[in-house]
Amino acid sequence: MRRQGAFTVSYPHPHQAILASLALPQREDDCEPLLGALPTFPATRIDGAFLKDGYLFLECELERVVEGFGDHVLVAGRVVAAHAEEEVLRRDGHEDQDLLVRHPLLAYLHAGRFAPISLSYTLLGARGLKR
Repeated sequence: MRRQGAFTVSYPHPHQAILASLALPQREDDCEPLLGALPTFPATRIDGAFLKDGYLFLECELERVVEGFGDHVLVAGRVVAAHAEEEVLRRDGHEDQDLLVRHPLLAYLHAGRFAPISLSYTLLGARGLKR
């Protein structure tokens, strides 16, 4: 990412969580993940690849890396291209809850755990908010 000045983001389906975890470095001194072992497809605007069969795909140019979070960093980028499966896009007249039931979101939980999110509730005061 720092070397190329660009990166990709793939949002996997919950059933792909274990597979997607292979994209993480396997050792502390290892900066290259096992991407060769994953089914991927190429990005269109930058030199990079996406995890095949995900929901949403972002191609980003690196803006900055913020240090100061212990062993972690905050990465900020500018999205130069976005791609999504047609069936996961929000549509007027369709309930968001129905979308979540058909296509659960993947949530990362602390300590290397994950969970699918397929149920949501509307906040009473949020109904009139504009996007």
